[in-house]
Amino acid sequence: MNKRSKRYTKEFKMLILELLEDGRTKKSLENEYGVATATIRKWEKEFKGIIDKKYNANEALNEIMDLKRKLQQEMEKIKN
Repeated sequence: MNKRSKRYTKEFKMLILELLEDGRTKKSLENEYGVATATIRKWEKEFKGIIDKKYNANEALNEIMDLKRKLQQEMEKIKN
């Protein structure tokens, strides 16, 4: 009997990794989605660069938004 491996889309893989980043365990993801924990570890290695870039971009955006809020507060102080 020929055993075929499952094929997952990049979007599905990223969804699983985002859930993992949000605090889900590999075991819970395995139970819910049927993806082996070894496969999830493989995806972590495969997409590490993409995930790092995404979170670095989010951190930069958060810093910019914080600076914008501080600037707006300072502008309000000057007006009053």
